[in-house]
Amino acid sequence: MDFDHKDGVVIVGAGLAGVTVAKDLRRIGYDGPVRLVSDEEEPPYDRPPLSKQFLLDGDAAAISLQCDELGTVDFVAGKKVETVDGVNKVLRLADGTDLPYGRLVLATGTRPRTLPGLATSSVPVLTLRTVGDSRRIRDLLQPGAKLVVIGGGPIGLELAATASQLGVEATVVEASARLMSRSSPVGLASCLADFHRLKGIQIHLSRFVTEVRSDGFVVLNDESRIKADLIVVGIGVIANDVLWLQQWALQ
Repeated sequence: MDFDHKDGVVIVGAGLAGVTVAKDLRRIGYDGPVRLVSDEEEPPYDRPPLSKQFLLDGDAAAISLQCDELGTVDFVAGKKVETVDGVNKVLRLADGTDLPYGRLVLATGTRPRTLPGLATSSVPVLTLRTVGDSRRIRDLLQPGAKLVVIGGGPIGLELAATASQLGVEATVVEASARLMSRSSPVGLASCLADFHRLKGIQIHLSRFVTEVRSDGFVVLNDESRIKADLIVVGIGVIANDVLWLQQWALQ
Protein backbone atom coordinates (compact mmCIF):
# COMPACT_ATOMS: atom_id res chain seq x y z
CA MET A 1 0.00 0.00 0.00
CA ASP A 2 1.34 3.43 -0.91
CA PHE A 3 -0.22 6.76 0.06
CA ASP A 4 2.28 8.61 -2.13
CA HIS A 5 3.30 10.95 0.66
CA LYS A 6 6.61 11.07 2.50
CA ASP A 7 4.90 12.06 5.76
CA GLY A 8 2.86 8.88 5.91
CA VAL A 9 0.07 8.32 8.45
CA VAL A 10 -0.34 10.18 11.72
CA ILE A 11 -2.80 8.72 14.25
CA VAL A 12 -3.90 11.06 17.03
CA GLY A 13 -4.88 8.97 20.03
CA ALA A 14 -3.04 5.94 21.39
CA GLY A 15 -5.97 4.05 22.87
CA LEU A 16 -7.40 0.80 21.55
CA ALA A 17 -8.73 2.42 18.35
CA GLY A 18 -5.50 4.19 17.47
CA VAL A 19 -3.32 1.17 18.21
CA THR A 20 -5.63 -1.09 16.18
CA VAL A 21 -5.35 1.21 13.16
CA ALA A 22 -1.54 1.19 13.43
CA LYS A 23 -1.44 -2.60 13.75
CA ASP A 24 -3.79 -3.09 10.80
CA LEU A 25 -1.76 -0.77 8.59
CA ARG A 26 1.27 -2.97 9.18
CA ARG A 27 -0.80 -6.14 8.83
CA ILE A 28 -2.06 -5.19 5.35
CA GLY A 29 1.43 -4.34 4.18
CA TYR A 30 1.76 -0.58 4.53
CA ASP A 31 5.45 0.09 5.17
CA GLY A 32 5.48 3.89 5.14
CA PRO A 33 5.91 6.15 8.18
CA VAL A 34 3.29 5.75 10.92
CA ARG A 35 3.22 8.01 13.97
CA LEU A 36 1.01 7.34 16.97
CA VAL A 37 0.51 10.56 18.96
CA SER A 38 -0.65 10.58 22.59
CA ASP A 39 -1.05 13.37 25.13
CA GLU A 40 -0.15 10.83 27.84
CA GLU A 41 3.38 9.74 28.70
CA GLU A 42 2.26 6.15 29.30
CA PRO A 43 2.73 3.52 26.59
CA PRO A 44 -0.61 2.45 25.05
CA TYR A 45 -2.86 0.59 27.50
CA ASP A 46 -6.37 -0.82 27.82
CA ARG A 47 -8.83 1.37 29.74
CA PRO A 48 -11.58 -0.99 31.02
CA PRO A 49 -9.36 -2.57 33.73
CA LEU A 50 -8.68 0.86 35.26
CA SER A 51 -11.86 0.64 37.34
CA LYS A 52 -11.33 -3.02 38.22
CA GLN A 53 -8.16 -5.10 38.34
CA PHE A 54 -5.69 -2.22 38.03
CA LEU A 55 -7.14 -0.62 41.17
CA LEU A 56 -6.46 -3.87 43.01
CA ASP A 57 -2.94 -4.65 41.85
CA GLY A 58 -1.58 -1.54 40.09
CA ASP A 59 0.06 -3.78 37.47
CA ALA A 60 0.63 -1.56 34.42
CA ALA A 61 2.13 -4.44 32.42
CA ALA A 62 -1.15 -6.36 32.69
CA ILE A 63 -3.10 -3.61 30.91
CA SER A 64 -0.56 -2.95 28.16
CA LEU A 65 -1.91 -3.15 24.63
CA GLN A 66 1.15 -5.22 23.65
CA CYS A 67 2.47 -3.04 20.85
CA ASP A 68 5.47 -5.24 19.93
CA GLU A 69 3.91 -6.03 16.57
CA LEU A 70 3.76 -2.35 15.66
CA GLY A 71 7.35 -2.63 14.50
CA THR A 72 8.60 0.69 13.23
CA VAL A 73 5.62 2.76 14.36
CA ASP A 74 6.86 5.97 16.00
CA PHE A 75 5.15 6.55 19.36
CA VAL A 76 5.02 10.28 20.13
CA ALA A 77 4.26 10.47 23.85
CA GLY A 78 3.19 13.40 26.00
CA LYS A 79 2.26 15.63 23.05
CA LYS A 80 -1.14 17.28 22.88
CA VAL A 81 -2.41 18.27 19.44
CA GLU A 82 -3.88 21.77 19.54
CA THR A 83 -4.97 22.39 15.96
CA VAL A 84 -5.26 20.74 12.56
CA ASP A 85 -4.16 22.61 9.44
CA GLY A 86 -5.95 20.52 6.84
CA VAL A 87 -4.83 22.70 3.95
CA ASN A 88 -1.12 22.26 4.60
CA LYS A 89 -1.57 18.88 6.30
CA VAL A 90 0.16 19.87 9.51
CA LEU A 91 -0.69 19.33 13.18
CA ARG A 92 0.26 22.06 15.63
CA LEU A 93 1.31 20.62 18.98
CA ALA A 94 0.90 22.30 22.37
CA ASP A 95 4.66 22.84 22.65
CA GLY A 96 4.58 24.92 19.46
CA THR A 97 6.09 22.35 17.14
CA ASP A 98 4.49 21.15 13.90
CA LEU A 99 3.93 17.58 12.80
CA PRO A 100 3.23 17.04 9.09
CA TYR A 101 1.05 14.18 7.87
CA GLY A 102 0.05 12.52 4.62
CA ARG A 103 -3.07 10.82 5.98
CA LEU A 104 -4.62 11.72 9.32
CA VAL A 105 -6.57 9.43 11.66
CA LEU A 106 -8.38 11.00 14.61
CA ALA A 107 -8.89 8.42 17.37
CA THR A 108 -9.15 10.86 20.25
CA GLY A 109 -11.86 9.08 22.21
CA THR A 110 -13.68 10.81 25.04
CA ARG A 111 -13.14 12.71 28.27
CA PRO A 112 -15.11 12.45 31.52
CA ARG A 113 -17.97 14.78 32.32
CA THR A 114 -17.24 16.84 35.40
CA LEU A 115 -19.24 18.71 38.03
CA PRO A 116 -17.85 22.26 38.13
CA GLY A 117 -19.76 22.92 41.34
CA LEU A 118 -17.39 20.55 43.14
CA ALA A 119 -14.22 22.27 41.95
CA THR A 120 -13.63 23.91 45.34
CA SER A 121 -14.60 20.87 47.40
CA SER A 122 -12.80 20.27 50.69
CA VAL A 123 -12.66 16.59 49.70
CA PRO A 124 -10.56 15.33 46.74
CA VAL A 125 -12.79 15.07 43.65
CA LEU A 126 -11.50 12.91 40.80
CA THR A 127 -12.65 11.34 37.56
CA LEU A 128 -11.47 8.01 36.14
CA ARG A 129 -10.27 7.97 32.57
CA THR A 130 -6.48 7.57 32.50
CA VAL A 131 -3.97 5.33 34.22
CA GLY A 132 -2.84 8.42 36.13
CA ASP A 133 -6.39 8.91 37.42
CA SER A 134 -6.54 5.27 38.49
CA ARG A 135 -3.22 5.54 40.33
CA ARG A 136 -4.38 8.62 42.25
CA ILE A 137 -7.64 6.92 43.22
CA ARG A 138 -5.80 3.74 44.19
CA ASP A 139 -3.50 5.69 46.52
CA LEU A 140 -6.54 7.09 48.34
CA LEU A 141 -8.48 3.83 48.60
CA GLN A 142 -6.98 2.75 51.89
CA PRO A 143 -8.85 0.31 54.18
CA GLY A 144 -11.43 2.19 56.22
CA ALA A 145 -11.57 5.14 53.82
CA LYS A 146 -14.95 6.44 52.73
CA LEU A 147 -15.64 6.76 49.01
CA VAL A 148 -18.60 8.51 47.42
CA VAL A 149 -19.16 7.72 43.75
CA ILE A 150 -21.42 10.10 41.85
CA GLY A 151 -23.03 8.13 39.03
CA GLY A 152 -24.56 4.66 38.96
CA GLY A 153 -23.35 3.59 35.53
CA PRO A 154 -20.78 0.89 34.68
CA ILE A 155 -17.71 2.87 35.78
CA GLY A 156 -19.26 3.97 39.06
CA LEU A 157 -20.47 0.49 39.98
CA GLU A 158 -17.19 -1.18 39.03
CA LEU A 159 -15.26 1.36 41.06
CA ALA A 160 -17.53 0.96 44.10
CA ALA A 161 -17.29 -2.84 43.93
CA THR A 162 -13.50 -2.76 43.64
CA ALA A 163 -13.20 -0.26 46.49
CA SER A 164 -15.31 -2.53 48.67
CA GLN A 165 -12.84 -5.38 48.01
CA LEU A 166 -10.09 -3.08 49.30
CA GLY A 167 -11.91 -2.53 52.59
CA VAL A 168 -13.28 0.89 51.64
CA GLU A 169 -16.77 2.07 52.62
CA ALA A 170 -18.35 2.85 49.25
CA THR A 171 -21.52 4.82 48.51
CA VAL A 172 -23.09 5.34 45.08
CA VAL A 173 -25.25 8.42 44.42
CA GLU A 174 -27.39 8.21 41.27
CA ALA A 175 -29.66 11.01 40.05
CA SER A 176 -32.08 8.73 38.19
CA ALA A 177 -34.55 6.31 39.76
CA ARG A 178 -32.42 3.25 38.99
CA LEU A 179 -28.88 2.18 38.24
CA MET A 180 -27.56 1.84 34.68
CA SER A 181 -30.53 3.79 33.35
CA ARG A 182 -28.97 4.36 29.91
CA SER A 183 -27.57 0.89 29.35
CA SER A 184 -29.65 -1.81 31.04
CA PRO A 185 -33.27 -2.93 31.45
CA VAL A 186 -35.12 -2.42 34.72
CA GLY A 187 -34.76 -6.06 35.84
CA LEU A 188 -31.00 -6.09 35.43
CA ALA A 189 -30.68 -2.73 37.18
CA SER A 190 -32.62 -4.08 40.15
CA CYS A 191 -30.40 -7.17 40.35
CA LEU A 192 -27.29 -4.99 40.23
CA ALA A 193 -28.61 -2.83 43.05
CA ASP A 194 -29.33 -5.89 45.19
CA PHE A 195 -25.91 -7.38 44.44
CA HIS A 196 -24.02 -4.24 45.40
CA ARG A 197 -26.05 -3.72 48.55
CA LEU A 198 -25.28 -7.29 49.61
CA LYS A 199 -21.60 -6.36 49.26
CA GLY A 200 -22.14 -3.54 51.76
CA ILE A 201 -22.28 -0.72 49.23
CA GLN A 202 -24.78 2.02 50.01
CA ILE A 203 -26.90 3.16 47.05
CA HIS A 204 -28.91 6.38 46.93
CA LEU A 205 -31.26 6.62 43.94
CA SER A 206 -33.03 9.77 42.71
CA ARG A 207 -30.43 11.76 44.62
CA PHE A 208 -27.79 14.30 43.71
CA VAL A 209 -25.13 16.23 45.60
CA THR A 210 -26.06 19.73 46.70
CA GLU A 211 -23.03 20.55 48.82
CA VAL A 212 -19.73 19.24 50.12
CA ARG A 213 -19.20 20.66 53.57
CA SER A 214 -15.87 21.74 55.00
CA ASP A 215 -16.04 18.87 57.52
CA GLY A 216 -16.05 16.35 54.65
CA PHE A 217 -19.75 15.54 54.61
CA VAL A 218 -21.51 15.25 51.24
CA VAL A 219 -25.05 16.65 51.42
CA LEU A 220 -27.74 15.24 49.11
CA ASN A 221 -30.98 16.80 47.88
CA ASP A 222 -32.96 14.95 50.54
CA GLU A 223 -30.67 16.59 53.15
CA SER A 224 -29.01 13.29 54.05
CA ARG A 225 -25.28 13.47 54.75
CA ILE A 226 -22.50 11.06 53.78
CA LYS A 227 -18.95 11.26 55.12
CA ALA A 228 -16.39 11.19 52.32
CA ASP A 229 -12.60 10.98 52.11
CA LEU A 230 -12.76 10.84 48.31
CA ILE A 231 -15.37 11.66 45.67
CA VAL A 232 -15.20 10.15 42.19
CA VAL A 233 -17.46 11.56 39.50
CA GLY A 234 -18.62 8.95 36.98
CA ILE A 235 -21.46 10.58 35.07
CA GLY A 236 -20.52 9.74 31.52
CA VAL A 237 -18.20 11.11 28.89
CA ILE A 238 -17.94 13.77 26.19
CA ALA A 239 -16.45 13.15 22.75
CA ASN A 240 -13.06 14.72 22.13
CA ASP A 241 -14.25 16.10 18.81
CA VAL A 242 -12.51 19.49 18.64
CA LEU A 243 -9.90 18.34 16.12
CA TRP A 244 -12.53 16.52 14.06
CA LEU A 245 -14.64 19.68 13.91
CA GLN A 246 -11.60 21.67 12.76
CA GLN A 247 -10.97 19.18 10.00
CA TRP A 248 -14.64 19.03 8.98
CA ALA A 249 -14.86 22.84 8.77
CA LEU A 250 -12.13 22.79 6.11
CA GLN A 251 -13.97 20.35 3.85
